[in-house]
Amino acid sequence: MNLDELTSVYIFGAQSRALTLKGYLDCLAPHCAIIGFLVGDDDKNPKKIGKIPVINILENPPGATDVPVLIATKGIHHERISSLLKESGVRQIVPVTPKLENRLRNSYIKRVFRETNCDIPFLEETDLSKIPTAHIQPVVYMVRSIYDLPMETRRDIPGYMQIIQGGAALTDMHIAPLRDDDGANISLLNRQFNENTVLYWIWRNTADPWVGLCHYRRWFTLSPETVRAIPNTGFDVILPSPTLAQPSVSESFSVRHGAEHWEFMVNWLKSHMPGYYATAAKLFCGAEYFGNLYFPCNMFIAKREVMDGYCEWLFPILAAVAENGGEKDDAYENRYIGTISERLLTLYFMHNREKIRIALADKRFYS
Repeated sequence: MNLDELTSVYIFGAQSRALTLKGYLDCLAPHCAIIGFLVGDDDKNPKKIGKIPVINILENPPGATDVPVLIATKGIHHERISSLLKESGVRQIVPVTPKLENRLRNSYIKRVFRETNCDIPFLEETDLSKIPTAHIQPVVYMVRSIYDLPMETRRDIPGYMQIIQGGAALTDMHIAPLRDDDGANISLLNRQFNENTVLYWIWRNTADPWVGLCHYRRWFTLSPETVRAIPNTGFDVILPSPTLAQPSVSESFSVRHGAEHWEFMVNWLKSHMPGYYATAAKLFCGAEYFGNLYFPCNMFIAKREVMDGYCEWLFPILAAVAENGGEKDDAYENRYIGTISERLLTLYFMHNREKIRIALADKRFYS
């Protein structure tokens, strides 16, 4: 997809992915008009997004069938939506795949960083040719669970990764050599805390000088040679390249995961950590730093003391939010602790960016 050649498009979808895509297009292709947001039903969809109409394609098929339609939904729905669009006469259908989304996101990030004078570097753009392999090797723990979906892509697990089972205390099944219910643990909280139960286990039960966390479907796009050189780069932590939240980090979370959880978290910071609250007030509304971006997926590679400081700060907040919010019947809604921690990871490292040297690395979503 050549953005320079786009003059008008439809976006299929009207939720977070569609709003994010609109943000990318507004920045990278301001000459391109978004005619409307197409949906297949009216369930929980707004009537308009800004001034742009949300159109039920079942009731009002798009008249301009030569206008490209960009599918901005979960990938599992792309095939069904493509068939629906073809039946409606649409001839140009562009699913926003993880590869395309990565390309748009990275172009957007680099422009925003340039315009806001953000000086956080990308590790991929750092000259590592003269940096020797470190004597101390990072250990990155990859989280698996019994709910993992089958992988379409075959992957070789690099030597620096250790596979660990998250939520192991909730099942009799053993699927990994390491388990997050050994030693000091909060494994029973995995349905709410997600990969943070593994983070807690790493914090309390390991002594690796450099540690990291990733997910069975979300990896850093770093070669083993690059990972081995990280301790000698001078960076203290590697974080995933940020993602865009529209219309802001706070509003996006509140709409998708519950305003009550967000409001409680913010008020807790105000009472217990006023310095972080002041940073959050600017960061999460896009008023300062780098706009409506946050570091997703609870991924990192960091010095042990950096991870320790982060965990000591993070888990009291998560415990307070979980105690206030309680358990949810819906499995997705019950994961609000895992999703709020992504925003808190962003808050912690942006608040401490003068003391902790940060670099970014791209990530890959495997299907």
